[in-house]
Amino acid sequence: MEIEIDYLRNEVHKIGQIQDMRLIAILIIICFTSCSILKEDQNKRLKENNDLAFQLSQIYGADQVIRQVPGNSDRIIVMQKIDSLNFVRIIDFIKEHGYPNEKLLGESYNKNESVCLAAPSILLHNSSKVVQKPTFNLLKSEVEKGNMKPEALALILDKYYVYYKGYSLYHTQFKKACIENKELVNKARLEIGLSALPDSLFTGSCN
Repeated sequence: MEIEIDYLRNEVHKIGQIQDMRLIAILIIICFTSCSILKEDQNKRLKENNDLAFQLSQIYGADQVIRQVPGNSDRIIVMQKIDSLNFVRIIDFIKEHGYPNEKLLGESYNKNESVCLAAPSILLHNSSKVVQKPTFNLLKSEVEKGNMKPEALALILDKYYVYYKGYSLYHTQFKKACIENKELVNKARLEIGLSALPDSLFTGSCN
């Protein structure tokens, strides 16, 4: 009887070992499969990042090349057309992928001027379009998602108010806001995620 029990114990032990080996084999297969999938995902993401970076570089290149051509009336006309085309392209990019940043583009964003400056350059050259509600709401949404810094949006918007209206609505490097517009300025800043300004930072007159 004891011999039979020992025999059964040995058989159970063998079965357990076999099951353990099978389990280990399964875990190894899962590990290799997961690593392979992860590598494929990383390669795919890298390719996508490079493709997006290339799109932005193309847009930035078109924006800058025309500005290096000696000035004449024809150049101005061509530049305006290119600015309008680039604006449509960058807005379409943002709608599809979000505002360009390091999270979206990885190392390409910080390593290449043509990548990190594409969106702000195009938007600054089309500030009169940025203040229009559809574009304003789109970019405000990107700020709320954390894709775009509110300071960047303020700078783009303020270019329009400084150059076309003669005053600053957001208090940026383009121009300081005047105390007469304090309520308007703070309301505008708060709307895009910036803090209200203390009286000490306003200038005394809008003239």
